Amino acid sequence: MLDAIERGRDEDEIRARADEIARLASSVPTAYARDARVYGTWRMVWSAQDRTANAFQRVLSGLAVNYQIIAPSVVTNVAKFGWFEVEARATSEVLSDSKIAVVIREVDVKAFGAVVKTIALTPKPGAGEGWVEQMYVDDEFRVSVGNKGSLFCHVKEKGKEMKSLEAATATAVAATASSTALARVADDEENVVP
Repeated sequence: MLDAIERGRDEDEIRARADEIARLASSVPTAYARDARVYGTWRMVWSAQDRTANAFQRVLSGLAVNYQIIAPSVVTNVAKFGWFEVEARATSEVLSDSKIAVVIREVDVKAFGAVVKTIALTPKPGAGEGWVEQMYVDDEFRVSVGNKGSLFCHVKEKGKEMKSLEAATATAVAATASSTALARVADDEENVVP
């Protein structure tokens, strides 16, 4: 499949290869969403956006360098356009052996490395939340399908870029854990009987 992507094959051929990978992977059941190899920094090398996908995602597909950093309970998507960058931070939860639920919480818009605007989101069904099915994962390659039918192919990143992206995700994990803990304390305080 990577060979077809590198040679610039058409979408139908790459989708056919993705279907073949999914068929072969399903013959040996593997819990890809629970597999530790899914964690890390992934660079998107190819995608096919379904017509029902987010308009922003469809327009920007192929125009930016895209990374997805997956950590337990947090997924960060980074789209880099030279000096301009969009970073979406989401909480995540393993739904099944193949599916990871994703709920986008915040989006940073950056210029020249500085945050210009942070947008807090209130997700609702069909907007800001969904799931990603892990069709295949190994140490270097991942094929996944989003809940709206978009197909994604990623390769695992290694080196300096990966470390800085993973550090940003670690900060997001800590912030998510803190806000979750504070919400629990507030809930507990509201439920105290005088």
